[in-house]
Amino acid sequence: MDSINYITDRSFICNKKIINIFLFFVLLVLLACLQGCSEDVPQYTNESIRAVPINQIGSGSNSTVMSFAGVTRKMSQAELSFGVSGTVQTILVDIGSRVSEGDILASLDLEPYQLALEGAYSEVEKARASNEENKINYERAERLMLSNSVSQQNLDAARTLYDNSQATLQAAQTRVKLAERDISQAVIRAPYDGVISSRQIEPFEQITQNDVVFKFDGSDGFIVESTVPANLAGEISKGESFDVTVKWRDVHFEATIEHLGARAGNGLSFPIKIKVNDADETTLPTGVVVEINYSKQEDTSMLYVPHGAVVVESSNDSAYIYLYNSVTETANKSHVNILDVQSYGYWIENNFREEDLYVAAGAAFISEGQKVRPAGENR
Repeated sequence: MDSINYITDRSFICNKKIINIFLFFVLLVLLACLQGCSEDVPQYTNESIRAVPINQIGSGSNSTVMSFAGVTRKMSQAELSFGVSGTVQTILVDIGSRVSEGDILASLDLEPYQLALEGAYSEVEKARASNEENKINYERAERLMLSNSVSQQNLDAARTLYDNSQATLQAAQTRVKLAERDISQAVIRAPYDGVISSRQIEPFEQITQNDVVFKFDGSDGFIVESTVPANLAGEISKGESFDVTVKWRDVHFEATIEHLGARAGNGLSFPIKIKVNDADETTLPTGVVVEINYSKQEDTSMLYVPHGAVVVESSNDSAYIYLYNSVTETANKSHVNILDVQSYGYWIENNFREEDLYVAAGAAFISEGQKVRPAGENR
């Protein structure tokens, strides 16, 4: 009987241990579940916070800015050439050489032209002597005619010889001027202060008349040659006011519209010349591609925002943008009234403060209250 009770007691003890072990494992499972639930709570990190472009309401958003490319050049440019043919004898400059007005840049072999000039001088002296002789003969014939010592026919012949000799003298004098001009045309001089931008000759090279041998840039201001679309050209021609800037390597230069073509060059765009203010060779080179920005200030009651800043709900035709709270780093919806749709954005009613910040792109991919950070911000 005692042995039976002993066995029963042992069984009870074993069962109790099994129950305790079971309860311990259940407790572990519950703790694991609770830990798993706590991990489901989103924890934002730098990697999970979306980076978006942020614009400020008062940072020029109420102005229309259109940008086009252009190429810089000097206001004064020239292609220099010899006025006669010949062999290059002297070259005194190269690309980048700065010269003053009247400086000699290059010359041809002058000997042929100097010989031609000497020959022209000889022809003048010969023609002058002949003219003097014929003049004396004609004056003698006139005096003899008064005493009827010569016939009218002889007087007319003397007069003809005198007229011909005068014409021959004038022709010889003209040839002297042409020979002198040829000598001057065999030398290239700087037309004004400037710099050599291109040299296309070498010594002893045979040059043909009017071959371009130098390209020359003046020392005056800069011009940017570009084109603008027909709609912008129309606004400019109507006298609309634009703030124009030229940008090169993150440097901005104030500029003004100098000339606008009256005829489209390719059926779509009009040629335009922009004068750059306060620029020189040290800050803006010649012949580089630059960005021209045309900015037009609009009514401050309207705000121009990019397409990517506006979300339009198709269900109720309402629209909103996301304002950025820099304190909580969250984006919050703000309903807007669209006034006009443009090619690159919307005109909306401006009910915001100048210091307000908004998400300028990617608004369709974020949600109310989502944490965001300004694009380009390092953390």
